[in-house]
Amino acid sequence: MLRNYDVANIDEYIAIAPAESRPKLGELRDVIRAAVPMAEEVIAWGMPCFKQLGYVAGFMPMSGYVSFGFIDQISPEVRKTLEASGYKTGSKTMRIKFDQPVPAASIKQILSDTIAKNHAKQAEKAK
Repeated sequence: MLRNYDVANIDEYIAIAPAESRPKLGELRDVIRAAVPMAEEVIAWGMPCFKQLGYVAGFMPMSGYVSFGFIDQISPEVRKTLEASGYKTGSKTMRIKFDQPVPAASIKQILSDTIAKNHAKQAEKAK
């Protein structure tokens, strides 16, 4: 697990991550940027996180995989799809092994759902 509170940005974080994790971290970051292009990149809790109207997701390398966490729960349908494809999931997390492809379509769906919820929360607060 790599928590680093001393890096200034995600580029620095990835640069000091274990070498075997860097390609997967970069690929995951690209998928997140494509799914949520307006998201702000920050280091929070010692790991890369993405914010848009609140936190959306974050990731960190572990031994043999990248742990990817979401602020909201992964829908049962998406979890079932991910698990059928060999990804280990929790209610708000998924593991992407270094030898697995990044499941871009599922991640985009999860992030889209989260952004919609964040927008709804902001609209409710504005009332």
